[in-house]
Amino acid sequence: MQLLKDPCPGNTTLSLVFIIARSAVTSMFTLSFATSLNEFITELILPELCKSIKKGELAGLNVTVPFKKTIIPYLDILSGDALRTQSVNTVSLSKGNLIGDNTDIDGFEFGIKKINYDVTDKIVLILGAGGVVPSIICALQRMNASKIVLSNRT
Repeated sequence: MQLLKDPCPGNTTLSLVFIIARSAVTSMFTLSFATSLNEFITELILPELCKSIKKGELAGLNVTVPFKKTIIPYLDILSGDALRTQSVNTVSLSKGNLIGDNTDIDGFEFGIKKINYDVTDKIVLILGAGGVVPSIICALQRMNASKIVLSNRT
């Protein structure tokens, strides 16, 4: 996979690598991007990607399911949100340290506020327990939902 360090000369940019598992999503991704995608990034090269960030070859990573937890052992520091949810979706370098963060919480909270919906003192039902659910639960707790009910098939 070819990565552009700075596609806009003169600007600081963040290179993103989407980590994709072999699943139905992979199949859809392959069909959509087969002409430009040379390889899939798997769990086996997580350490190499982290080394590339430390060497300055990559500016950072955007991590997707199912690697939001698997990448944690390769990081030096977790933000409070990443530590709380044990879920990382953004990796960056600061003062030589790989920093894992969870921006899903702020993103969910922003979306709810954007539609002017207030979850304060409300009972919230979450259907499914996918990769982003710990982040949604954390956001709902911050937003003072009175009760969070999780329903899952398995």
